[in-house]
Amino acid sequence: MAIGGPGAGMTIYILRSDLSPCDPEEEGEIYIGGVCVAAGYWQNPEMTRAKFVPDPFLLGGTMYRSGDRGILRKGRVCCLGRWDDQVKINGYRIELDEISEILKSHSAVQDAAVLAVKGETVGLAAFVIPKGTQSSETDLRDHMLRSLPQFMVPGSITFIPILPITNHGKIDQKALIALLPKESSSLELSGETDMQKIWSEILSINCSELDWGSDFFNLGGNSMHLLRLLHRIDIAYFEGKRFKELFEELKSFWADPSIAQMTNIVERMNHKLSPINGDAQDFSRQ
Repeated sequence: MAIGGPGAGMTIYILRSDLSPCDPEEEGEIYIGGVCVAAGYWQNPEMTRAKFVPDPFLLGGTMYRSGDRGILRKGRVCCLGRWDDQVKINGYRIELDEISEILKSHSAVQDAAVLAVKGETVGLAAFVIPKGTQSSETDLRDHMLRSLPQFMVPGSITFIPILPITNHGKIDQKALIALLPKESSSLELSGETDMQKIWSEILSINCSELDWGSDFFNLGGNSMHLLRLLHRIDIAYFEGKRFKELFEELKSFWADPSIAQMTNIVERMNHKLSPINGDAQDFSRQ
């Protein structure tokens, strides 16, 4: 969606994770600079630190991190959606809003929401408010497959009377996750894991601002933050004994710097032979 250009006293940047300017038609995050930018959030220093950052293009200036993805197309800024509405599953980047919009285009659907949830793997769950006669799950899946690849079709579809909303006007994901069938009750919503708490601590961001697809660098993380993150993860999961190995696993994290990917790294390490998990034995005393 084209949103035009900046107004008076405003500068709009589209930046990479290292805050360097994107090329035309290159996707980045939308930042707003100029004298119009506020000093921060009222009585919320954590959110202020996360969203109001120094402007590298204006001495002493501040810019606001919108959290929106955008590109510069023919001199106009185009908004592509929210970063936190994009997740990566099995190597594919997935737009949750795109899936819910396809669902809502069905004649028997009044409203819908799609979440990324985690059990043994990260998967998709859809929640649908029917319109009139309730359609079947098979019919809705067939409808989605006409517009979406198989990997973007949710594995779970739950019919509900209303979409629960938080006090902030957002969809209440915790309330939705509680509606999943019992066989899916082991799924954990992003925001309830030790990994998310560690990210929240290192980046000084509320847990409610994080999900499985959250990008470490888009959230303001840098190399020093990353070293602190690895140190905390090493202590939390490996008793402080596997920092070097954790560091060597970062190759996949650079390609996908998300909470889901870091969780996958920890899970892979937990399955490797290690004195910590009891799979290896010390024969030196035998």
